[in-house]
Amino acid sequence: MFKDKSKSKELFNLFKKIWENRDVVIIEGEKSRIGVNNDLLNNANSIKRILVPAEEAYNKYDKIYKEAIKMDKKNLILIAAGPTATVLAYDLSKLGYQAVDIGHIDIEYEWFKLGTNDRVPIKGKYVNEANYRNPEDINNSKYANEIISIIK
Repeated sequence: MFKDKSKSKELFNLFKKIWENRDVVIIEGEKSRIGVNNDLLNNANSIKRILVPAEEAYNKYDKIYKEAIKMDKKNLILIAAGPTATVLAYDLSKLGYQAVDIGHIDIEYEWFKLGTNDRVPIKGKYVNEANYRNPEDINNSKYANEIISIIK
């Protein structure tokens, strides 16, 4: 939450080039809803989602890993699952996948779009930094259709 956001737009545009025209698999904490209700991932060719526990995802690491390796290696795998994301990205890369731990990029993007310097809740999204861990359900059929697996 840096006060100087003069380069933020440029940086987010550079991030967007990572998944531009790519088939993307997002492995994300349940209710993170990365790219939902914003344009962060609009330039991806396609999106599939694997939902994992919002907290303590590492306790389900074996299940997450087994689900991830079912994906075609031509897909770009974006992972937002806390510390689990770093380990999973490394393990997948050893198998020839292109996997990126994207951290909280979606929430940072939401805050950038809002022009806020505060860590505020984002409607419909799990925001740990704002202690907003039980967001309301959303009615978004595009998002619902992107979900290919839920690991509990």
